Amino acid sequence: KVPHAVFTSNPCRIRYFSKELVFCRQDIVSKLRRNCLLAPREDVMNERSGSQRMIQHAVKSMLDQGHLCPLPMPFSPIYWQYDHALRLYPLPDAVVVGDRVEQYYETYAECDALNPGSFPNGFNFVVYRPLVEQDGTMKSDLEFSQIDD
Repeated sequence: KVPHAVFTSNPCRIRYFSKELVFCRQDIVSKLRRNCLLAPREDVMNERSGSQRMIQHAVKSMLDQGHLCPLPMPFSPIYWQYDHALRLYPLPDAVVVGDRVEQYYETYAECDALNPGSFPNGFNFVVYRPLVEQDGTMKSDLEFSQIDD
């Protein structure tokens, strides 16, 4: 028994003051990569590699479809009685996806999407602070960190 610990479900929604944060553990980038017909090409104009474009595509797919699992039914079956837990409408302020790919941070449609990376492989973690400026606009402070041996 762990004192003062609260274990939640997957996905988990947390309200932090006026901000809504969604946490989900899912390998969405690898599932999309496995089921894509054409691999994303490098974006020379924005200096993004193919894997970075795949991450951008995964974030855009999740947020545009308003669902944490944007794949067709044969590739990712969903238990329909709990489908409402996977919906992202209205869009939250931040979506934290525990994926196996490298750390990333994307902002799309005023929603922050980030992956803290794999903790066992390199001891990576992220410090995320949703802030509100004096004029009422939202700004996020993000810090990628790593524990050195």
